Amino acid sequence: MYFTGGVLLLLTFLRCVRCERVWAEYHEQTHFQSSPSTRNDNVADHIQKPRPIFTPELSTFIQEVVDNEPIPGLSLAVVHGENRTAEFKIWGIRTEDGDRMTSDTLFYLASCSKAFLSASVGILMDDYAHRRNATPLPSGLSRFDWYTKVKDILPDDWKLMDEWASEKATIRDVLSHQSGLPRHEFSYTGNDTPFTVVRRMRYLRPAFELRERYHYNNQMYMLGSYVVSKYSGMTYMDFVKRRIWEPLNMSSTTLYESEASRHGKLTQAWTWRDRRIPIWMHDEQTPLNAGPGGIMSNTIDMIPVDKRAARPEFSFTGYGMGWQRLSYQGHEIVMHAGGIPGFSTWVAFLPSDNLGFVALANADGKNEQELTIIYRIIEDYLGLPRKYSPQLTSDSQSKAAVDKSTTSSDDHALTPPPPLSLEDYAGVYVNLGYPNMTLCAPTSDSPQCKQALEAFSHFEDVKHSQTLYAIVPSIWISHARLRHVKETTFDLSGTYLFPHGYGKNETAFETWELGDSGAVAEFVLEELLGGGSKVVGVGLRGFVGETTMLERAGGTVEETADVYFTKA
Repeated sequence: MYFTGGVLLLLTFLRCVRCERVWAEYHEQTHFQSSPSTRNDNVADHIQKPRPIFTPELSTFIQEVVDNEPIPGLSLAVVHGENRTAEFKIWGIRTEDGDRMTSDTLFYLASCSKAFLSASVGILMDDYAHRRNATPLPSGLSRFDWYTKVKDILPDDWKLMDEWASEKATIRDVLSHQSGLPRHEFSYTGNDTPFTVVRRMRYLRPAFELRERYHYNNQMYMLGSYVVSKYSGMTYMDFVKRRIWEPLNMSSTTLYESEASRHGKLTQAWTWRDRRIPIWMHDEQTPLNAGPGGIMSNTIDMIPVDKRAARPEFSFTGYGMGWQRLSYQGHEIVMHAGGIPGFSTWVAFLPSDNLGFVALANADGKNEQELTIIYRIIEDYLGLPRKYSPQLTSDSQSKAAVDKSTTSSDDHALTPPPPLSLEDYAGVYVNLGYPNMTLCAPTSDSPQCKQALEAFSHFEDVKHSQTLYAIVPSIWISHARLRHVKETTFDLSGTYLFPHGYGKNETAFETWELGDSGAVAEFVLEELLGGGSKVVGVGLRGFVGETTMLERAGGTVEETADVYFTKA
């Protein structure tokens, strides 16, 4: 059986394909939807009216969360009870002009998209099991399932630096974040495709052995979309639309920003510090982002409305196929968060309690606030003690980011200078798995460095700093700072700069995507025969967040870094 684990959970959560979809009219106030059976005049009188989720007390609590953070706009849906009653509620705005949020407003689901990719892979497996697919499998491969080795389904494309992982990794391993490969988020650009990302994995260093531990990795969901496209006879974008969205009548859900914007339903986006930013992903990047995080949808499309409840017997432990599982006060929860610049999302459900949630916010960094709301509803609906009371940290995060971004050059003047001048560290650095990296000293005068220094000049005094600057061709960051700390070590922080603001606010700001990552750059020097030394490379570490297998083994910077660049 191929529809297992997260695949069945997603498809059951969204609804039985054969069930008639029934939507009630919605409006800006709370509205209800019930399963078809509750609309039958013969039985309606015998069914107890469901207890509403959005009580005045809860609505006041959520409004306080929205106001205090702040969250510009929030769309929330809850499905509950044996009759699968759905309630929808919205707060705030969807544009900086003050257009009010609606339940059909579209949001990026971000990593909540992963469950659709896993479901699509499961459907493709089922097609092969029942001989519905005309695309032949590679020579020597007789079946395609979760235990199929990646090297067998992608014999010409798959290879990892770790030979054991390269030989033994299965589809189940890579979609459960057990491949041993860390995120390497800055190894791909908006010009990449799932194919090029898969081909370059052979040049990316592992952090762990295969199945040693869980470590989140978006590239493996790009690999999943590549597998679907290669063997289904259509692109992954077409496959997920035809095989999941259309049968479920998810008519507003899309992977294309132009399509979402055409009818004015796509919300604008803000940072967690309440600055408006552009929509982060565009049509040309759709193939790359579709699997790990590119779907746009709304609470109406995402909430089930049929009578069929989720089936707890298909539960699983830990993380797998785009879902994570945990227990809260004895109640099983299956859930996944999503976050990209401008959006925070949660999809969660309690299979044994007939309770499900979709929370969509049009600002990044709001997952904790959404989770606070979800747990409050769980506690109240199930009559549980209110034990989930996290310390919301938006104020401290903002202060940390402001403190970091306003650090003056005087603070670094007390640090002894590096062994060589900043000009000696500047230059082009190369790694086969990453785009070339050009580091600029304050005096660098190449066209690219002039552009970088001009952008940073809106935020700090670049001429008198002990800092190297770089333009980074990444989806997630636009620039990087390397501030000297000691000897040949520099603090590394990535950011997205908006020197001229965005939207109606034209003051400069930055997003600090890696503002507090703890990443460092360690330069490697080589002694010259005539005396002195030169820079030959730089190792970047601290991206993984814990000690890697390379660091445990010990060795030089070149041997143990998360990524090592050679100076050209």
